[in-house]
Amino acid sequence: MTAKEIQERKIAFNCREGMIFLKHNEIVICSVNKKHVTIHTKTGDIYTFFGNLKEVEDRLKGKNFVRCHKSYLINTDYIKRIAKNLGTWEIEFNYIKEKAPLSRRGRKMIIERYLSENCTSD
Repeated sequence: MTAKEIQERKIAFNCREGMIFLKHNEIVICSVNKKHVTIHTKTGDIYTFFGNLKEVEDRLKGKNFVRCHKSYLINTDYIKRIAKNLGTWEIEFNYIKEKAPLSRRGRKMIIERYLSENCTSD
């Protein structure tokens, strides 16, 4: 299966609104708070369901998704900026206003992965 075919496949999530089907490249960020997973899409839609982030991470593994914090899973394709704000690091995204914290443990890995995959040097 090619990378494009993987991105075109849809994943089903059983949300409050009913069963939804999302392509990997539609998902910008996933977060969890008290066993409620929230998915933000690039169209601005927000879906919530009961579960844990590990299950979502396993389903999205190898598709540009990285755990940047214990409660956040992000799509590195949509990183707009990584910035320090009042002593903590956070990630801003294209398409959505939601930001994700960047843990000390994950910061180096995220920056190295993002720079190696998405930036070219002159």
